[in-house]
Amino acid sequence: ERFRCDGANVRVDPAQENGGGAVQSRETNRTWEMQPEACWTAAGLLPTGIHVDGGEVAAAGLRVRASKDDQVTEDQGKEEVKDEPGFYWDPANMRWVRDDKRGLPVSKMNTLIQPKSGAAYTAWPVVHTILAEHGLKSYSVEEAMDIVGKGKAVIVDIRPTYDFEAEHIEGSINVPLFQPVQGDSMMDQVKRFAVGFMAMKATERNPNFAEDAKKILGDEKRQLIVACTIGGTLETEVQRKDPKREAFKDPERSFGRETRSLKAAYELLQAGYKNIAHLSDGIAMWRYKDQPMAGSNYK
Repeated sequence: ERFRCDGANVRVDPAQENGGGAVQSRETNRTWEMQPEACWTAAGLLPTGIHVDGGEVAAAGLRVRASKDDQVTEDQGKEEVKDEPGFYWDPANMRWVRDDKRGLPVSKMNTLIQPKSGAAYTAWPVVHTILAEHGLKSYSVEEAMDIVGKGKAVIVDIRPTYDFEAEHIEGSINVPLFQPVQGDSMMDQVKRFAVGFMAMKATERNPNFAEDAKKILGDEKRQLIVACTIGGTLETEVQRKDPKREAFKDPERSFGRETRSLKAAYELLQAGYKNIAHLSDGIAMWRYKDQPMAGSNYK
């Protein structure tokens, strides 16, 4: 069984972790006529950790099934999907999609993704599921300011060191989840060029994040409030401004809103830190509300 990959829908998205995203097709009608895995890998859309199973493209915008080696019947697969959230990767929109009927349940998928540049990372739907099950708390700027002021918590800024040095929440601690691209491979160079063209710095996952956290934070007794620039959320429903109207599910937020601080909260949880929380509106909102900031921008 063969599939066709439409190059017209491929676009550049350097913010993606899977090696800097896809390479844009200059021939808008170009298609790849090859096996699914080769097609999506050529487009830069198939992370190494996600593979082709049972004749269908895993995490490639089509529905995903367990491989034949899993010895799961179609009826069993449907039954298991009911018990677990199902998901697949939509390359056209560069996002994970929640679909309990068509998607593959977490327990039947290799969820560790090895990008072409940087350290491996866990697929976002898995991160979201585990953080939700853990009951991760999210604080507003005012709530975080209150508990930090009482000495019960500390802000952990997970942005790259150069961002932290320029500006950060006063009294926060820096444990970078990302670092400047270190390698010199073709993909590393493409990533630097693409991101540099937009006056940004190319980054990749810090492979030593857990070790760095333990060295910097040690046996921290205060609650760790993880922060990045924009915050993010685990909420899958959108609350209306009118409290009398019911919230609604937004397909764009099937797994909340993916951010680096939430990913870092997951990594800290895996490293053994249990008393963690999250700054929901991020450092940008902290600055906007004129709360104490520090760094070279404020000297």
